[in-house]
Amino acid sequence: MLKLIQQISICLLFCVSQQSIAADLRYNVGASVAHYDNINHDPSPISDESSYSIYGGVELSEENASFSSTLISQLRATQYTNDIEGDENNFKLSTENLWRINPGQLEWYIGDTFTQTAIDSLVSDTPSNRQNVNLFSTGPNYIVRVNSTNNLRFEGRLENFTYEENDDSNRLFLAARWNYELNSATRLTLNDEATTVKFKGDSTDYNRNDIYLGIDYVRGLNMFNAEYGVARIDNDGAPNFDGNRYLIAFTNTRTKTSSIRFIFENTLTDTGSRLLSDLNNNFFITSSSGTTANDIYTEKSYNARYMKALTNSTIALQLGSADRNYEIQTTLDEREKQAAIEYELHLKRTNRMTFDLRYYNTIYKDPAFNREDKDYRYSVKYLHEFMRNINFTIRVISDERISTIESEAYEDLRFILSLNYTTL
Repeated sequence: MLKLIQQISICLLFCVSQQSIAADLRYNVGASVAHYDNINHDPSPISDESSYSIYGGVELSEENASFSSTLISQLRATQYTNDIEGDENNFKLSTENLWRINPGQLEWYIGDTFTQTAIDSLVSDTPSNRQNVNLFSTGPNYIVRVNSTNNLRFEGRLENFTYEENDDSNRLFLAARWNYELNSATRLTLNDEATTVKFKGDSTDYNRNDIYLGIDYVRGLNMFNAEYGVARIDNDGAPNFDGNRYLIAFTNTRTKTSSIRFIFENTLTDTGSRLLSDLNNNFFITSSSGTTANDIYTEKSYNARYMKALTNSTIALQLGSADRNYEIQTTLDEREKQAAIEYELHLKRTNRMTFDLRYYNTIYKDPAFNREDKDYRYSVKYLHEFMRNINFTIRVISDERISTIESEAYEDLRFILSLNYTTL
């Protein structure tokens, strides 16, 4: 039944996308060559590797009274010269479509994400440790307007999460939300969400229920969001799990050229949902996600980001911390800290350089495991525009991991040259 609904929804998605082509189409094509000192992240690499790639991407978007549609896709074909790694054809797709059947009352949502993610989250990100994953979701929204400031919103989703290596799952998501506009800047919400997850492999099926209050405040360029509630998970043949969920987030635009963003969150989630959330926040992720185990976990995290635009440059500073506790696979329990500095310098109108420094410290809390990783990444990119649509880039990336597990320590230095044509 779900496969039939998925096929019908994809047909609708295609029809919407065809209409979007006439509205807004952007694309890019290019080629690159790369050299890797240690592509497999071995503690003692035997040989280096080189590759040739061609790639292309498309972005579609449309917004009108009847529907809204966005689609981002990227295809890359890579050939390795020394055959340390097998040749790759990687495809990424992210699309969200909303058909307003009866605007303001009845809608139908179709979303699909296809990407690559890690097979084993305890092993570093290499081509041999990646798998394809497809996350599909479709269903209706029904809105009941009580008056000018109150409305009830009901949502239903049939979802399918498909992995190459991990257990696939079918999901049913239902939600009821009450929205109250307190004034032009403040909105209150009461939310009740229910999810049923059925795995196709040996992973434990479960039912989940979340009830929480929310407040959103937006005035000018400043925003504040908060949530508080409870979550309960009933496992099939395993102990049940309860937890609080809360969120505090604010964005303060201090001047026209600077802003601060802070998020503090305590949530009960599963790895499939977290992967989808991460991809929605950043489609063009440069490494595979580590959240691949089919498990439930709690996460307490904070993230702070400061951005400042100067006369001919931009600087961004970011600090973050996360504490994750898995219900079944306790070996994955971890504390993570991260820091990042990004600096972009415009040398001339057609030239710019980007400097990126990142540090991650991951401590696995299982005493029997006794593992701590310190990851350092430094990258420098130089971009030169030959003309408005054609650019050439040189990028150097240094990756280093210091680990208490000797087999997981490595160093890798990469050089990448790219020629790109874009209408974006």
